[in-house]
Amino acid sequence: MPRDPKTDMEIIDQCRKDMASWFSYFSINNAQFRKNLKFASGNQWDDQVAQEYAANGKPTLVIDQINVHIKKMLGTQKKSKVEPVLIPTDSDTQQPENIEILTGLMRRINYNSDAILEYSKCYRNMLIGGWGVLKLRSDYANSKTFDQELIIEAEEDPTNTFFDPIAKSIDKTNGRFWGSFQILSKDEFESIYPKSKIPTSSILPTESFPLLIHPEEKVVIILYYLKSFEDKTLIELSNGIDFKREVFTEDQQSVEQEYFAQMEAQGIPLLNIAPLQQTNKRKTHLTKITCYKLTSEEILERYDWDTEMAPMVFMDGDSSLIEGRQLTKSFLEIARDAQLFYNFIISNIAYALKISHLEKFQMTPKQIEGFKEFYIYPEKTKGALLYNVDSEAPNPPPNLPPQEVSQSLFLAAKQAGDDILKTLGMLDPVTGELPNVMSGVAMQRTIQDRNLVVLNFLENLFNGIKYIAKATLDLIPKIYDYDRTVSIINENNETKRVRINTLDNQGNPKNNIQSLAESVNEVQVKVESSFEEQEETIIEIIMQLIGNPVIFPLIIDLLPDVLPLPL
Repeated sequence: MPRDPKTDMEIIDQCRKDMASWFSYFSINNAQFRKNLKFASGNQWDDQVAQEYAANGKPTLVIDQINVHIKKMLGTQKKSKVEPVLIPTDSDTQQPENIEILTGLMRRINYNSDAILEYSKCYRNMLIGGWGVLKLRSDYANSKTFDQELIIEAEEDPTNTFFDPIAKSIDKTNGRFWGSFQILSKDEFESIYPKSKIPTSSILPTESFPLLIHPEEKVVIILYYLKSFEDKTLIELSNGIDFKREVFTEDQQSVEQEYFAQMEAQGIPLLNIAPLQQTNKRKTHLTKITCYKLTSEEILERYDWDTEMAPMVFMDGDSSLIEGRQLTKSFLEIARDAQLFYNFIISNIAYALKISHLEKFQMTPKQIEGFKEFYIYPEKTKGALLYNVDSEAPNPPPNLPPQEVSQSLFLAAKQAGDDILKTLGMLDPVTGELPNVMSGVAMQRTIQDRNLVVLNFLENLFNGIKYIAKATLDLIPKIYDYDRTVSIINENNETKRVRINTLDNQGNPKNNIQSLAESVNEVQVKVESSFEEQEETIIEIIMQLIGNPVIFPLIIDLLPDVLPLPL
């Protein structure tokens, strides 16, 4: 049935209003995010100051200490093993193969998505920009199949996303809408949507994106998820003995047919099957999320998002709510002022060293008259020594001994460098030194324990990963809902093929994904350190035990099995 164009325009107008509400509410954070990215890329000097320094021959050095620590944290996070852990219901604890299939399928989804890399992208945006965005979507496995796969990905530029500004949860998952935009060339747009017309204007708010509002060769496409509610009547069907199930009234007939078919399959005569009765009833509402791809003039695609869970998660860095407005703060911003001061000091040290070897002269006002420019900026002076003859002063002007660079500049540079480490939590706030521990493992652990700000970022990251894992589990029965063979990965990273939604030799359902999903009670996220870090920790513990004369004789026979030695 053809769609009502008025309905389409109402949705487009609603999308326009929702985007405007978010970009108005979040404009300060978006501007700060871009500023932080510029700073992290090495552009840390104010343009006007940099021009003044250049005009006077002064260097504008950037020795970025913050980025070093951010890269270390990203490296540690990349080497960590992050995977979902499914907790079975009490009734399914005796069937671990059910959990194994689901867990293996989720590992496969993570592997195909290169999820560790996507988590790292999100974490980097949180550390540098102040927040990140993690998304879940489905797509065809390849160009030659109808099989779909779930894909986890991070938003490369979170400022291209929008959320409901009145969402109550910190991750924005309980909001009313979510979305993002992308910019295509007209040629790209025409190849993807050949039957659609190129819009004459952009749908983005002019105050937020003035350069994109009148694109000459660009088309803005919005991915817009909108939540709605549908009133439903929920009933409980029971046969009074061993069957109890909650369904919507519209599904009662199909559930009854399924129930009688199952009873008959078990060999129970039709006359002996207890009829289903309504034992409970209440009004409720069903949450529905619809996804739209649209331009300012047309809805290009629409489909249902087959879960009540949000498709996008706002991954907060360290924000505060001030006068009703959320203000984000990145890890980079914590030490940004200390980094700016450090750049200033080392640039002045470099300039002092540069000019310290240049010749200096003692001159009278008469001697220097007309030649001040040559002596104020001696590094620009080339050729002969120019001066006016002054009968009351030595001619030519005498040389002065070279001036040593002030040690106070070097002390200030050391203090500025220490300030960066202190604000990042890398130095002991009392002694101003690295923690006084012997082993590298213990030192790393002590530094991490002190760095509470980073732990806060990590906690928000893992909470977002956990939400995506729950949404993945909720979507698996909808995406993998028919007889097909899938690859799963076990806990030893071994791949095997499993047929799902099929029947066994007796005609009973086997590996039914919907039933398997119902066997899961909770989803957790397990984070393990890298293999190399685990090895180092094991060796440290063993070395401590070896030094104990009471314990060592008891464990000596076990050492070959636990020590990570080469074969």
